Amino acid sequence: MRIVMAVKEAGNVIKRLLPSEFGSDVERVHTVDPAATLYAGKVRLRRLIEAEGIPHTYVCCNGFAETYLPSIGDVTA
Repeated sequence: MRIVMAVKEAGNVIKRLLPSEFGSDVERVHTVDPAATLYAGKVRLRRLIEAEGIPHTYVCCNGFAETYLPSIGDVTA
């Protein structure tokens, strides 16, 4: 949030804000807690950027396969 306020205060020094998110696009996934709480914070940050009128492009690099591969064959009940 501080970065957004600093960008707004700086005025035309920054032409476009490119916030990057490691993970899924928070507005295109449906999650449960604890991820839902984390994503809600990211959504609030996006709304702040938009409300302040800062030119932006969101960059989402999606999830990393190596995070899920070790347990992909596990069956838990």
